[in-house]
Amino acid sequence: MKEKNKKNFFLKIYKKNPIKNKKKSFIKLEKKYKKNLSEKPDKRSISIFLYLIGLDNSVNIIKNFKENEIKVLMIEFLKIDNITENDIKNINDKIGNIDNISTNLKISDKKEYISNLLIKAYGLNKGSRLYNEILNDYSDLNKLNKYSFSFLDDFNENQIFEIISDESDSIIAVVLSMINPKKVAMVLKLFPPNKAIEIIRKMSKKIEIKPEVIDAIINNIKKKSEKFNDKYIKIEGKNKLVQILKNFSFSDLNSIIDNLKDVDSGLADEIEEKIFTFNDILKIPKKSLIYALKKYSDPDIAYILKGSNDDIKNYFFKCISKKRKSIIEEEMVFLGKVKLSEVEKKRKEFTNHLKQLESIGKITLLSDKEVYVE
Repeated sequence: MKEKNKKNFFLKIYKKNPIKNKKKSFIKLEKKYKKNLSEKPDKRSISIFLYLIGLDNSVNIIKNFKENEIKVLMIEFLKIDNITENDIKNINDKIGNIDNISTNLKISDKKEYISNLLIKAYGLNKGSRLYNEILNDYSDLNKLNKYSFSFLDDFNENQIFEIISDESDSIIAVVLSMINPKKVAMVLKLFPPNKAIEIIRKMSKKIEIKPEVIDAIINNIKKKSEKFNDKYIKIEGKNKLVQILKNFSFSDLNSIIDNLKDVDSGLADEIEEKIFTFNDILKIPKKSLIYALKKYSDPDIAYILKGSNDDIKNYFFKCISKKRKSIIEEEMVFLGKVKLSEVEKKRKEFTNHLKQLESIGKITLLSDKEVYVE
């Protein structure tokens, strides 16, 4: 039990600020909490917990969340109608005891609560913007959930391949565009290379389908899976495709892009540009970034870091000596204002440098994709 409590940072914060003492607000969450997302309780428990502890305490907590985290939690909150006995048990187990809370408590005025919470935490402008974005995302989610292939999540990649492989490339593209990206990457590998490339090309387009058509597709796929107004539903192609392709190993990815260049060089270049971005540098193993920076010029690094966020700057500085850090920081001050186009050019040169090192086996990118043997 001690080990569990030691790892659960959220629980430690909660215990320092018991709910019965309403006058004491929660202390600020540290960076450690934000980086340790896997150790948080589930999003339903957190969203209910924030509601139960009251507006003032919740404000002090959500100020430390990133915008995308807040959106996920608030959308989850909008889905909840009643607080069940199981919800209270989960909160007590994973976060801390909340006394005198009745079960089967109905949540009312959810939108008003979210609006008040966001405006109090971020002010009228940012709070209202976030609130509107949350409502829009929630509305879009409800529309997409009506037309869903989520039942395929229960099948492995071989089974999904069997279910959809005899369909047309267009229908396969529709199905794969609407299921888990990691699973899609594995399913695509099972198709012959030429067919996989054609499916990828179709997925890269914005697909518009009438509801009755997608209903028919869903019913057909459901039947096959059992064996082992004028509005359109829009599926954004390229962004979803990039998400999917990021789950391939770099060697597989290079092979797909090389083959795609023979068929559609423009699409291949666009995908290659998006598949590894400057922000993905945070996913590079530290040893690899240290190696990549070893002989990279200090003025170029200073240019690269101009306008970048603190997480990226800190990661770069962890991979170089204190002396180099000092030199680069002075260089950044000396540069003053620089053109964004020049910064982007330098960043592109650096990401190409990383890809080149990876291609000759000097570094690894996206370490969670690596396989290790003894």
